[in-house]
Amino acid sequence: MKNSDLLAEILRHLADGATVYVSTCLRVTRFEPAFVALLKERGYAAFRLTQDGALWMYEGCSRRGIPRYVTIATGDGILLVGLKFEPAASR
Repeated sequence: MKNSDLLAEILRHLADGATVYVSTCLRVTRFEPAFVALLKERGYAAFRLTQDGALWMYEGCSRRGIPRYVTIATGDGILLVGLKFEPAASR
């Protein structure tokens, strides 16, 4: 699966009201539709593609208000994290 397809799937689930969980070895990050809308309102993207095709995830802001992103899929399409989609009805 291409990273652009994966990004489209993540955004589709968020648009449908689902919560997206991104898990690494150390922690799980939860993206709810309301939080993603708040990020968008502030001018940040929760998930984005880089010029080399890597998929990034929002991790927070620095003390100066600069958004930080971490790589969740390489430009070659290797997924580095686990993804889970939880529909709004099951919460």
